[in-house]
Amino acid sequence: MAIDLKAQLDQILEQIPSHKTEEVQAAYRVAHQVHAGSLRSSQQPFFEHVLKVAYQIACWAHDPDLTIAALLHDSLDDDHTHQPLKVNDIEKEFGGEIAGIVELVHYLGKKQEKNLFWGIEDPSPKRFPQAIRLQALLIKLASGEELAQGLRLVNDNIKRTNRSQILLSKYVPLAAQLGMWDCKRNLNDVCLNIIAPQEYEQLQAYQNELCEKHLHEIQAIENDITHACHQNGLQVEILIHRRHIYSLYKQVGKKWGPDFETITRRSLNINQVLRFNVIAPNIAACYQAIQFIHEYGAPVKHSWRDFLAQPKPNGYASLHTAIRIGKQQATQYGFNVFTPATLEISKHGLLFAPELKLWRFNNPEILESLPKTDGTSRCIEALFESLSANDDTTSPSRISVFTPHGKRIYLPKGSTPLDFAYHLHTELGNKFDYAIVNHAPVAFGYSLCDGEVVEIFTKASNAPREEWLDVVFTESARNKIKQWLRKTPRSIGETRFQQSLQARGLEFQSQEVRIKISDFLQKKSTSLEKLFEEIGRGHLNADAVYTEIWEPGSQAQHTKVILAADAHEKVGHNPFWIKLSGCCKPVFPDDIIGCIHDERVTVHKINCAIALRARKHIHVKWEQKTPQPGWVHLKIQGNDRPGLVRDIAGVIANHFYNMGEFRASTSNGHAWIEFSLELPTPAVPEAILKDLRAVLGVNAINLSEETLAYLSRNPPTSKPANVFFNQGLANPYSPGRPIFERAMFFGRQQEIRSITQYLMPASQPTSILLCAQRRAGKTSLGLHIKNHTAITREYLPVFLDVSTARRDSDVKLLRKISQHIQLRVRDTGAEFEPITTDMPLEDAYFHFEQNLENLQKQLKKRILLILDEFEAAFDAYRQNILSLNFFIRLRSWSQLYPVTFLIIGSHSLLTESAHFFPDFSNVFLAKPLGGLRELDARRLIVEPSQFFLNYDDNAIERILSLTQCYPYYIHLICASLFNQAGKISQTLIGVEQVETVQKAMCTASARGNYAHLWNPDSPCHELALAAIAARTSGEDWIIQEKLSDLCDDDFDLETALRELTDLETLEKRSQGNSFEYRIRLPLFTGWILNNWPLPYLLSKRHKP
Repeated sequence: MAIDLKAQLDQILEQIPSHKTEEVQAAYRVAHQVHAGSLRSSQQPFFEHVLKVAYQIACWAHDPDLTIAALLHDSLDDDHTHQPLKVNDIEKEFGGEIAGIVELVHYLGKKQEKNLFWGIEDPSPKRFPQAIRLQALLIKLASGEELAQGLRLVNDNIKRTNRSQILLSKYVPLAAQLGMWDCKRNLNDVCLNIIAPQEYEQLQAYQNELCEKHLHEIQAIENDITHACHQNGLQVEILIHRRHIYSLYKQVGKKWGPDFETITRRSLNINQVLRFNVIAPNIAACYQAIQFIHEYGAPVKHSWRDFLAQPKPNGYASLHTAIRIGKQQATQYGFNVFTPATLEISKHGLLFAPELKLWRFNNPEILESLPKTDGTSRCIEALFESLSANDDTTSPSRISVFTPHGKRIYLPKGSTPLDFAYHLHTELGNKFDYAIVNHAPVAFGYSLCDGEVVEIFTKASNAPREEWLDVVFTESARNKIKQWLRKTPRSIGETRFQQSLQARGLEFQSQEVRIKISDFLQKKSTSLEKLFEEIGRGHLNADAVYTEIWEPGSQAQHTKVILAADAHEKVGHNPFWIKLSGCCKPVFPDDIIGCIHDERVTVHKINCAIALRARKHIHVKWEQKTPQPGWVHLKIQGNDRPGLVRDIAGVIANHFYNMGEFRASTSNGHAWIEFSLELPTPAVPEAILKDLRAVLGVNAINLSEETLAYLSRNPPTSKPANVFFNQGLANPYSPGRPIFERAMFFGRQQEIRSITQYLMPASQPTSILLCAQRRAGKTSLGLHIKNHTAITREYLPVFLDVSTARRDSDVKLLRKISQHIQLRVRDTGAEFEPITTDMPLEDAYFHFEQNLENLQKQLKKRILLILDEFEAAFDAYRQNILSLNFFIRLRSWSQLYPVTFLIIGSHSLLTESAHFFPDFSNVFLAKPLGGLRELDARRLIVEPSQFFLNYDDNAIERILSLTQCYPYYIHLICASLFNQAGKISQTLIGVEQVETVQKAMCTASARGNYAHLWNPDSPCHELALAAIAARTSGEDWIIQEKLSDLCDDDFDLETALRELTDLETLEKRSQGNSFEYRIRLPLFTGWILNNWPLPYLLSKRHKP
């Protein structure tokens, strides 16, 4: 249907200032003359398209020059004109700026549709100012939106589908990066209606059905919240926003098939098809509106997003939240809270300045004021390249980042700063030291995001390491690292080896030397290149290799390390280079572990920091000669004190025995003493053991394996077979309570080091929010931070369990904190007056803050306030016991007073603080805490009972598998194993004993061991866990769609899975367009199968 051209022109002129209408009319006449007689594919006049684009631009920008450019944007094209204009013609009549815009729009069309370069006639877009380039992009976007509306009139189905794909791949990403969400959504819906019309209609029908079903509830929410806000003097407006069909299409997925309608009904609910947009007059009112929304219904965890405090790079800014209402809080609704300005930006994008009612490129000052810290300006500036590129730069699998000079770099999604460095230059990657992203340092393995500005810093002494292969994402960077590791160390090693030979008067090329080296390589089953590579990397010493080739017997007297028996089972009998590490320098009889790199094993002490970070470990042991008859090796563990070694040696001398191979070491107040005794038999006399145990500071005595084997074959007559489980022996494992002893605290050295780095120096500290699931060892970590030497040197650490103050008001909680501080300063001579309960609230706060400043002057130290179980404070706030003022003061103390906080609690700390106190959470650094590393978990299993029990390797592997290296469950199993071994006098722990303990932990009485892994008040949690446990076996994963039979109006599976994942009960990974889940803890899976039969839960749930 043809449009009225005169009426369309009048609509355009209404959007234009009156003094510019004559120029717009002149452009209209020129464009009409140029396009006269040209038809579109739908056989409609092409000039109609030009008018619609110009009208859209006039409505968006209200700018006469840009509207004129829109009227002329196709006047240079031979395909749509009988008499195309020249750029010079437009410049003479309408000016150079308009001519430049038209030229760039024409250039974009040629590059995009025909993928041709113009050669000499290329207009070189970079010579134009940024404002002109942005205006050209805007006209192209308006043209794309109008083309989408006209696609329905194209008869050729293939052509219509192809053009829809072009719009989705080019114009939709452009609108998204400009933040023009209305335009993006319209384009998506129009293209979907063409590509998949049947699915579009079904989704639209189901959306209407859901909205009709919940109509009364929706109206009640709108009226009640509006009325509550108005009653409290807050003028807000609530708009109901239906999600566009394309977003629903993407959410449901692409596995339609014949049962698409059923999948849609299972996948979508009212929260996913509708949201409430709340418009508040200003930013402060937005936060006030959130309070009324949360009072109306129960807030949904992890639904809070504050984009007002941190807008997106495209300018989007709002508050997001969600609440549950209705019977059993089964229905969830989402809310977005805007100001009028941010609402306009969400529709029209960052370039629109709602306060001026014009587009930012019309004012250079506003354009230059665009934020540069997050790459926004550079991102928008490079959109021209994105739209005109020949390849698919807008692919969702790729990202674009910028150099500090604004150069745009395309990388695969998931790339790291190291990939970025290697993409720019190989040498830049080889010397990589660290990266600054958006003016902030990032971690080594940080995944870059779209639009970020990356700055690389190098260090001349740096070189690629094998660990870098685990960090880089792109194959090209990985190949460059491998190339350096292959070639460069090889040449360095060859030079070092030749220099070693020349120092001894030998020539590498001589036949005698070649024969010697060939025999050595054949014996070692390796190659000359591999030998040079090991020398070049520093894994082997060139002089040591020479000695091993020409003087093979000279090192025989040294103690060697060999692979353990179980290691040969894992790796076969391949020749491994085995060398002692130079970092910790292990010597016999240190406890050691091997770290595998390629075909090389480096031997470290078992507590070495380098070994803890290694990815692959292997069991190694000292190669010891057959012990001389009568010599028995003993290990003593005790508390370090002056004279301990003298007293132990005195006990041995009093019994008239000889000592040999004596060695002693100390660390953090503990002592380890090892020596040999010359005895007539391997059995140590009980009198010696008794006297050694009586020495002050001796905690435990361990005998050699030969002694244990002898005792098992020849039990003493005066004692039972198991001499170690004597009466009153305490169980060294501590399930369910914090670990105070350093000897029992394993595997948190890296976390302690990280936290200490953030707290130091005390002059510029960072307060920390330590979050983890229950039973993860948070309290134990806090206690060890409190007693850490570096912390006590700079701080006065004070530890307080906030759960004891769950019912305390502000004054009472302040009193408890001040009392704990007073106890800590009592021995220092400093004064700190505690708060009294009869003080008025403001006086209590003032008195406490004055005491903090006075204490800092007296001690010259800051206070480190470690608040454990801090979620109890949030509980008190929800019950109106604790006021909001307490959290505001807490934030103020961390910034203005000599107090640094280490706040400890569950993951709910992050969500609840973001819900209720966003300003409070913004000043704290969140640090998650997970399970132990495997090597640390092995130490926790073995070392506490190493003087009493011996663990079979298969038993250790089974414990690690059942517990997933969580310390609480390791303590739980090992404590039971220790008690069981004591009852039956057995020192060897095998898989059978572990399985017996596991079965005991799967009974109904063991429920308390797992109660923190789900919400007992949520039947959805129980049913979801029972279904996953029943439908998986071992380490299998289950896809979310296989649980869809659980869904109905009263069961929100998606929310249950998300909450269980947040509790770290479930593991989650992506699988195609969906997600897969499994229960993280196999021990918990066994308990579920034994106590939550799925058929019973289903029948109970569906019972009327």
